[in-house]
Amino acid sequence: MRQEERAEPAQRLPGRPAAVWQHVAECPVTDLARPREAQRPESVEEVARWEDPDGVSDRAPDQAANLTSEVHKDNQWIFEHGTAHTIHRSPFTRDGGEGFVSPTFIAIDHRVDDAQAARIHQAPHTWLSDGTVQEQLSRRTLRQPQGVIAAQEIFGPEATGGYYVESVPGFGSADDFEAHRWVLVTEPRDGQSEPNVTTVPYGKKLRRIRSKLRRRAARRSGR
Repeated sequence: MRQEERAEPAQRLPGRPAAVWQHVAECPVTDLARPREAQRPESVEEVARWEDPDGVSDRAPDQAANLTSEVHKDNQWIFEHGTAHTIHRSPFTRDGGEGFVSPTFIAIDHRVDDAQAARIHQAPHTWLSDGTVQEQLSRRTLRQPQGVIAAQEIFGPEATGGYYVESVPGFGSADDFEAHRWVLVTEPRDGQSEPNVTTVPYGKKLRRIRSKLRRRAARRSGR
């Protein structure tokens, strides 16, 4: 289902999202601190390591044979169409049961200008602070699916450039979030599923992945 088909009219959602966006759009813009150098994968193989650090090749042979073709297609699609987004904590924290809680996020397309980025941050932050919105998200009755929701599906067509993200692969706590600043968001290959969110490795982990893949590519090319 494409975005325009997934879109839920703003007036049908709780928290008065249309009014929230109007207020944010009319208010002076407050600068949003966000990293500037977007992280992009260098190859499809790097996407594979971002998506699955253990790698399909580390699975049992029969599993690898069944998964390799489809996984490669997915990774190729992410490499070609994934867009780097900065991630920011939202005010809504999910209850995972048994005392476990995890943050949710606002993802902002790195290509939007500073004014739009500030609006895309402030509007979801205000909306997600609403008690009814939080209650319906907790009960999973806000809408289906609700794991990754484009901002324009909440606030209308002017709110392009961001997403509400319920969870990010590899993130379980606030400490996990503090170590990351980027994700790739990719609209689905089948046009039906939710957008895919890929965690971007950082620091030494990213350097190790790239060093290993570059050495492998050099051996293949005979350099």
